[in-house]
Amino acid sequence: MFVEYWGRTHEHFTRAGWRCYFDPTISCFCVKIFNISSGGFGYISVKAFANRVNHLPQLDVLINNAGISAEKFSLVYGTERTLGVNVIGTFLLSLLVLPKLRETAKKFNTTPHMTFVGSAMHSTANYPKKFDGDFFTWSCEKENVNLNNQYALSKYIQLLLVNKLASHIDPLPSTTSKESNKIIINSLDPCFCGTTGLFRDVSGGKRIFLKIFNLFSRTPEKGSRLIVGAAAAGRETHGGWLRAGEVRETVEMVRGVEGVERGERVWRDLVGRVEGLGVGVGGLVEG
Repeated sequence: MFVEYWGRTHEHFTRAGWRCYFDPTISCFCVKIFNISSGGFGYISVKAFANRVNHLPQLDVLINNAGISAEKFSLVYGTERTLGVNVIGTFLLSLLVLPKLRETAKKFNTTPHMTFVGSAMHSTANYPKKFDGDFFTWSCEKENVNLNNQYALSKYIQLLLVNKLASHIDPLPSTTSKESNKIIINSLDPCFCGTTGLFRDVSGGKRIFLKIFNLFSRTPEKGSRLIVGAAAAGRETHGGWLRAGEVRETVEMVRGVEGVERGERVWRDLVGRVEGLGVGVGGLVEG
């Protein structure tokens, strides 16, 4: 088994490597680690990582698990940090490795997966009722940002964009797929998992609340099983939202007319932002 792993710190690398080493279900494996930054020039390390991935013999699964919940306002990718990491950085990487997923599907006659780790908190997001111009540019102004809302908002936008990406890659709703695009794209909620480091920046009363809440949360191991399940799920999950291991209907603010219109708008804004980083989205999506 070959594992390409990327994360923020050496501690994450070491922990992941030793867990693979002591897993009795893995008889042979190689772990390659790569540090990827979410800082001001994070797109450089994302591009470098994607380049490494695109030179692998094959890519069967991409799990987009990176996520933060920033407690202090700062900018990444020219927008508020939580949106920058959870949305722009995530989709930048996903778009850059699409060619490798397509190549793998064609060369090995397999069905690669691209899975996004979302959150049920998306249904609690307060999407701005009105803003001018590009959403990400609008969100780079501190007065337009409510940090208590940003994580939920980022996961809401992420789900809208997953739906758009899935429809662009392969809009077929059946169990078959276009020959050139045998890729399954889905999203899931692994449910709240304690001790993952997601809320590492939280302090004060919120930190105390989360510590208490952690007592009733899933373990990261249980959450990871749901993630792996989504990354191995069938064609019926393409463009779908999974919770507790089952495809669920999305909320009205995602599937309704307003959600579709918002998805169209943030997709255009995302494409503009990614192309501003020198990545031609059209060619990557259309193959």
